[in-house]
Amino acid sequence: MSELWLTDAQASERSGPTSDAMPMRARRFGGQPRPGNDGSMLILVPDDTTTEPGARSPDGSSEQATEQGEMVERFRDQIGAAEARAVRAEHRAEQAEQRVERAEQRVERAEQRAAAERARGDDLRERLEIAHGVLTTTDKRADRLRDSLDTAERRIREAEDAAAVLRDVVATQRQDEMERKTKRLLERLRDAWRGD
Repeated sequence: MSELWLTDAQASERSGPTSDAMPMRARRFGGQPRPGNDGSMLILVPDDTTTEPGARSPDGSSEQATEQGEMVERFRDQIGAAEARAVRAEHRAEQAEQRVERAEQRVERAEQRAAAERARGDDLRERLEIAHGVLTTTDKRADRLRDSLDTAERRIREAEDAAAVLRDVVATQRQDEMERKTKRLLERLRDAWRGD
């Protein structure tokens, strides 16, 4: 006996007017449905399994037994349809769980990137504080150097003033010395002329 994997609609076409009869019987033969490549649910159906519309029980059952059998068959069909819906719901739930898992992974990666950015920001902030401290120290050193330069320039001016005063003093002393020498020379010349 060969086997086929069919959708509910394809299996129902083989079962006649009762749309869920063949899927229910197929489950008795082949177990649980499975998802197909296109996302539809497939059921395992024996190739020689068919149901003829209006077929009667070969042992001549009564009308009541037939009605009970049909009722049981409808219940089984409904159970089979409910099972198919449950399988499809489980499949959708699995897909939803996969989407949730992927979303959680994206959130985790985003949180990791945010943590890395926060760490980078903290590092930059620390470097900025260090640079600010170095700049403050440099400014203080520059202020001290400017003060030292001002002091040196003031001392240079004071030295230049003192040197100018000394030059004046030396010039005055030289002038006085020159005048004394000239006076002594004139006195010697006068004495020589007098014959002294």
